[in-house]
Amino acid sequence: MVWILVADRLQGYVSDTYNLWTIVGYAEYILLSGDVAFGKQYWDRIIRSLHATYSYVDPITGLFNGTRGADWGRIGQGGENTALNALYFHTLNLMARVTKSIGSDGGDVAKWLSMAARIKSSVNDLLYDEKAGLFFDNTTSAGRSLYPQDGNVAAIRFNLTQSATQAVTIANNLSNRLAKFGAPAPELPGAISPFMGSLEVDAQFLATPGDASRALNLIRTQWKYMMQTFSNSTFIEGYGSDGSLTYPFYPGGSTFISHAHVWSTGPTYSLLNRLVGLRVNPVEIDSADGAWVFQPSVQGSAVSFADGGFKTFLGSWSAGWKVDGRRLSGSIDVPSGLLGTIYIPVSKVGSSVKVDGKKVRTSNMSGGFIRVPNVAGGKHTFEVRN
Repeated sequence: MVWILVADRLQGYVSDTYNLWTIVGYAEYILLSGDVAFGKQYWDRIIRSLHATYSYVDPITGLFNGTRGADWGRIGQGGENTALNALYFHTLNLMARVTKSIGSDGGDVAKWLSMAARIKSSVNDLLYDEKAGLFFDNTTSAGRSLYPQDGNVAAIRFNLTQSATQAVTIANNLSNRLAKFGAPAPELPGAISPFMGSLEVDAQFLATPGDASRALNLIRTQWKYMMQTFSNSTFIEGYGSDGSLTYPFYPGGSTFISHAHVWSTGPTYSLLNRLVGLRVNPVEIDSADGAWVFQPSVQGSAVSFADGGFKTFLGSWSAGWKVDGRRLSGSIDVPSGLLGTIYIPVSKVGSSVKVDGKKVRTSNMSGGFIRVPNVAGGKHTFEVRN
């Protein structure tokens, strides 16, 4: 909450994206923790921070026109750009959901949802290049010559894409740019950003939950290199696209590169929430799935087992799976009293699938998964024989 306090004290902000990231952090915390008392304590400041963005929304396009360019290190932040508007779209939708938790009268909710819908329409109309299968950086002529990592990753990650096919197309094209030392960030020429790379890992998982190959190839390329090269650490702020200990954000000043940037550890989240597949629902998944989701990314992973767990205010969560020949088996343990959804990965119709020892029909398979809804909290097992 440091940024909330700083923004309040300075009566303004110097970064459009950092202001939005602060609101996103607040919203996600409330949704995941249920800490309504904390939410109400900072509600007025958060609302002021969001209202401060209104005057920068283009009345013709509905897009946020960035004027405060401080950001993660990229050059040319500002204008009506894809990354900023994807983040704005996500912020507005999250705040519409948080309002219900806080118990506000919700007077802004309709406005936020309307603004978000217009952003999605305008970004796709004005900034998506069908031929390239990627989003442009921004609406200027110079911006239409750049296909940034941050904007394209954010479009997938925050559901700004208009279809699953579009998301897969973008993910494929991003993956095709993967180089020897990691995923390049054209918006900061000569750089690899583990921050944006972390978000790309998650976007790759999201685009093809039934195929983990691209996401894990990125981890095995970029984070393997980071582990081997930078003091057995994956906390480096950024480095050169040639693998060197340089970062264009600090021209000629490699000694200024931080080796303590948590923003570079995104695979930790993705490996648990996407590969193992257990995640709490409020922030990311359609509410129709309930309070939690288990959806392991087995296909294309080239791993034989995965296990993980975490704790929240609701209790302890854990899950794991293993592959033994043509048999996939696993278990989950989630807090009681919470309904969720299990997505069982299957490779073909006709596979033998069991949940808690009971057979599940495979005729409703979609996208490589069988959906089992309304699963009560507690311990559960599953087994697939292909």
